Amino acid sequence: MAATKDALGNELTAQLTEALAEDQVDRGRVLDLANELAATDPEAARFTTDAGIIDRLGRELVAKHVTAVAELIKNAYDADATSVDVIFEDVDGPGGTLEVIDDGQGMTREELILRFMRLSTDHKTRESVSPKFGRQRAGRKGIGRFAAQRLGGKLTVVTRAASHPTVRLEVDWSQYRSGRDLASVANRITTVDEERGPGTTLFIDDLRDAWSDEECKRTYRHVVGLLRSPLPPTKLAVPYSVPDEHAAFDVHVLRGAGADVLIEDQKTQVLPHALAEISGRVTEDGHVQWSVVGHKSHAPVTVMDEPLPDELVEGRDLSELAKSAARLHCYYFVHGGKAVSRPHVAAVKDYCDTNGGMRLYHTGFRVLPYGERGDDWLDIDATSRSRSILEAFGTINFVGRVEIDDPSRRWFEETSSREGLTETDASHSLQWFALTVLDQAVRRITSVRRKLEEEQSQDPGVAMAQANVALGRLARHLNTQADTLDKAGHTEFALAVRETRDELTEVVDMQRKASDRILEENELLRVFAALGLAIGEFVHEVRPVLGGLDWRITELQDHEDVGDSILELLGGLRQQVESARQYLRYFEFSVSEQSSRELRPLNLRMVVNDFVTESRQSLQRRGIEVHGPEFGARSLQTCPMHYVEWTSILHNLLTNSIKAIHRRAAERGSAGAILLRAGKADGNVFVDFADNGDGIPEKNRSRIFDALFTTSAPIGAFLPQADDLLGSGLGLKLVRDILRARGGDVTLVDPPTDEYATCFRVIVPEDTV
Repeated sequence: MAATKDALGNELTAQLTEALAEDQVDRGRVLDLANELAATDPEAARFTTDAGIIDRLGRELVAKHVTAVAELIKNAYDADATSVDVIFEDVDGPGGTLEVIDDGQGMTREELILRFMRLSTDHKTRESVSPKFGRQRAGRKGIGRFAAQRLGGKLTVVTRAASHPTVRLEVDWSQYRSGRDLASVANRITTVDEERGPGTTLFIDDLRDAWSDEECKRTYRHVVGLLRSPLPPTKLAVPYSVPDEHAAFDVHVLRGAGADVLIEDQKTQVLPHALAEISGRVTEDGHVQWSVVGHKSHAPVTVMDEPLPDELVEGRDLSELAKSAARLHCYYFVHGGKAVSRPHVAAVKDYCDTNGGMRLYHTGFRVLPYGERGDDWLDIDATSRSRSILEAFGTINFVGRVEIDDPSRRWFEETSSREGLTETDASHSLQWFALTVLDQAVRRITSVRRKLEEEQSQDPGVAMAQANVALGRLARHLNTQADTLDKAGHTEFALAVRETRDELTEVVDMQRKASDRILEENELLRVFAALGLAIGEFVHEVRPVLGGLDWRITELQDHEDVGDSILELLGGLRQQVESARQYLRYFEFSVSEQSSRELRPLNLRMVVNDFVTESRQSLQRRGIEVHGPEFGARSLQTCPMHYVEWTSILHNLLTNSIKAIHRRAAERGSAGAILLRAGKADGNVFVDFADNGDGIPEKNRSRIFDALFTTSAPIGAFLPQADDLLGSGLGLKLVRDILRARGGDVTLVDPPTDEYATCFRVIVPEDTV
């Protein structure tokens, strides 16, 4: 046996010598021969590794695909990245692609080979903090490569370290199969002539799993705790000159071939539910400027670059804050009332429980324990207790950061334990600055909200009636004064007073008529509200009736004595039942959507398609063709709205179109046509609603949106002529009111072609989140 091994060893030694002597050395063959030669050593035994271990480690170390992506993001964090894009493409089923792009330190060729390609290295143990930002390592030691193997069949790494060329590594995980020695598997590595900044991009192909949007969001939430700050890099409304942000770590999860669909990041997760965004800064000349921008319709406040009142700043030396570019940026949340919609209350409160408070950053690095849970370094909670006028003024209501830049530690120095700043005049000024800006911003927000609430709580009819009484009282007083002036011989003055009284009396009369119109309109709106409740009850009660009718039709059709003529009639009746069901489903959906009370962006494609599907059959029975719908853009997301608002808008327009088409048909006998098309322009989305009816006379165009103005007999779209509700002249007024409440409008525009006589354009802002 020993002789056989000696002979084999001699033969392998000869082959190895020959391989090494070749002009172009085949390194893979040399490695294989060396391994085989080592196995013949009579006095030593060495561990070897089966290539299949890669597959087993990938499955056992990283059980879940969500966890695997999180590990790759952690590696980017450890590489001192400030931004990571995670892009999923074609992931509705297995076989898609994942791209992870970071702007970290990147790797040289040597680091890629000796760290990434070497199993069980200890460099993260030896280097427990990152070299640039001093981050505590977050990734599990050596698991990143196995995470990539767990996710997909192929991996391509493109990386560049500063002052080094770009390196590309290609790994085909299918090559790591059992029965093959690990060292014998070669992976192609090349130097790439490519201009790019430092960082690493991972391309993972042939994904093993499908990815839903919820799984993509879960990936983000899995790593959100890594963020050095609960906010993205500071972006004040007022520009300032400070060094670039260094401590941020932003993760964006996107989906789509063009990475154009943002699935999740901080802004989409919680920040849109903030009531307002507050900024503040100390200018170079030592003045304090602050800004606040309201995010919600019930806090419409915008203050841009306003100085603090002189009495607050008087006697304070802010030169050290000016030299260190002191600034703050935060999101302000109110958790009660209507500030946050019910479905998001728990998520927003949990986020603020964890991240609430104002964190402090010194020259880009976090200063602990400022802003940690339970730490109130700005005395925000104490201020709230002493000032009852301010609502929702506590650490849990602010998520943000205060920043200073003092690299030389001239004005701001951490304590020897690295816990907080040494107390100095500058540190006290910083606390005053931050607390005062927050106090001023919340005072302004509170003032605007309370004024708005007072305006909304005042019934316009009551307010106008009160104004009429006051004006009438003033007119009577003027009449008395005119009589007094006459008696005193001041006839010219008396005449002027009486003229003023007459003008005032005329105004009072106009106000009274307007008040009567508003009261009448409000009464009709109450009727419409009651009608909505009636529709809900009707939908609930009619559903079983239609089911029973459908069952009776089936029984009759199956009866042996039914002839062909009766079967034909029953078939037509079944079509009518199905048409009624279609309307029922549409209105049932609208009522259920309204009951949630939640405003949310709507897909205009879905809204218009639902409407056309529901209306087409009934319109065709009336001899009216529906053309379209046509869509001029792929993504048509409205601003947050109720679905039922669009039901009301489109049905009111449809009612008007049917009336106009019927009038034209009575005159000319021509067929009716309606066209719907949707698109986007200038930050808005729109729907054009055109018909070939008798048009709108020029003299009426300025009045069609006035309340109670109507030129037609009261014929509803799908109601008998005896019904007078939809002929009230409120249809277009309601449409305009709905749209203007959402920042949109409805206007008359030129019809798309000569075939059509009238075209209304419905416009609402496009969703920006």
